Amino acid sequence: MTSDAILTNAHAALFKMLHQCEGDVMLTSPYITYPVARDLAKVAKASTSPWSLLTKLDPVAVASGFLSLAGLRELLDAGVIVRTSPSLHAKVYLAGHNGLSSSGNLTKRGLGTAAHPNQEFTVRLAPTQVDEARTIIGEWWDGAAVVDDALLAATDSDARKVRSVPAPDPDEGADEDEDTIVEAAALLAEARGVNLWAKAVYGDEDPPDWSGDEPWIASSKRGKPSFAIGDLVLIYARDLHLCNAVVEVTENAIWAPDVIAQDRPQEDAERWPWLNYVRGRLWVASEHGITPSDLGFTPQGLQGGHRRLELAEFAAAVRHLAGETV
Repeated sequence: MTSDAILTNAHAALFKMLHQCEGDVMLTSPYITYPVARDLAKVAKASTSPWSLLTKLDPVAVASGFLSLAGLRELLDAGVIVRTSPSLHAKVYLAGHNGLSSSGNLTKRGLGTAAHPNQEFTVRLAPTQVDEARTIIGEWWDGAAVVDDALLAATDSDARKVRSVPAPDPDEGADEDEDTIVEAAALLAEARGVNLWAKAVYGDEDPPDWSGDEPWIASSKRGKPSFAIGDLVLIYARDLHLCNAVVEVTENAIWAPDVIAQDRPQEDAERWPWLNYVRGRLWVASEHGITPSDLGFTPQGLQGGHRRLELAEFAAAVRHLAGETV
């Protein structure tokens, strides 16, 4: 390894590597903004080497400005083969026998050219490491979906639903809490295949803590709730008058007033005896919460304890919670 094996600004090294490449180019990055995608497309169009890009199509990233569909279209037009993997988090850039492994995405902030760049860490790979990286990414590539006009259009349609709450400005630090955005993207992707709910709960803990052992939600004795394993539930904190968490149902409902009485008054346990175990997915302090009216319904709509949500309502809530934490 050379003395410049570790970089804190990857842009110059990346584009020098791509311009001088004499072999296949393989890039992986969940986020790609338009200016970077445009510059990459120019290099790809002039290159005689085959190019491939593995990214992660998700509506939250598109609505947030972290992933540019217009940029992906320019890359496709330049001859770059693009695929999408829902679990992708790696940022690896390979060109022939050269390679970089980075914490930075293919964004101006990630590569170090923005006015206020991220603090990123990039490492040059040795030739043997490049070969190993190609093998690993090749396995991911084989399991990834081909990105075409139809898939881009479907993603754009979903992103429009997410935009019902104004997005934060990516240039003002919105991509600093990447794990939050990744979790939000995962929630929205899962939301298309499960039931979505809003659930009222008592308590004024701020911020809420859904990270403990076997957290649960309780429902009225009037009937067994219809929550199914895998369903996603937007939590409305009655005492705070805000929605500020999303949980995933992990167990079907059981009659368990004795368990509920360990944390709540006995009269509450008798009134709300049905219990579903859950796991926390995303939660924020009340100052970053969102009101039901901002999502298109009123707290009175939760008089029965819970209600179904439309995808657009759920997506708007997730978008807001994710955006307000960064």
